[in-house]
Amino acid sequence: SRDEYEFVVSPIRGKAYPERAALRPTPRKCRRPLSLDELWAAVAPRNAALRDLREPELIREEVVGGRLYSGPTYEKFNAVLRAESGNTFLVQKCEALTRGNRYATSIHAVTSCVLKLSKVTAACKVYRGLKDAQLPEAFFKPNKYGVRGGIEFGFTSTSTAKAEAVAAQAMADAEAAAVLG
Repeated sequence: SRDEYEFVVSPIRGKAYPERAALRPTPRKCRRPLSLDELWAAVAPRNAALRDLREPELIREEVVGGRLYSGPTYEKFNAVLRAESGNTFLVQKCEALTRGNRYATSIHAVTSCVLKLSKVTAACKVYRGLKDAQLPEAFFKPNKYGVRGGIEFGFTSTSTAKAEAVAAQAMADAEAAAVLG
């Protein structure tokens, strides 16, 4: 977490930082270090769009939270959230990964960042790699309002490219197999 915070807030140029495992095979998708000022400048168009809609703009803490989530700390944040399901495996995974840190402020910042950005993001079909999961009927059968889907305890990464979602799931499966032996 300390290295990831450094990467987001004051990266040291040339220093190697951890990256999300699913992105390592595709270096062009890996994050590049940005100073906080560069990151803030990159967000300026989104804040302009939010202003145009008379919606609250992103604040720096939300941008930092969003950037933290884009790296390896996403696993810790999601472990905390998914442990709330009460599933023994997920609770134990959370304890092992976080050592009691609930990342409450960081998770709040990520949530706020996502909610604000959703106001200026086009709705479209997205894909998520799943294996050996059984989704409820409500995921496939629209309700009387035409809505279908479900709720995840953690943040859910998706892609507009089906092949990327499938590849990401294959990478996650390989990592899990390596961990489990």
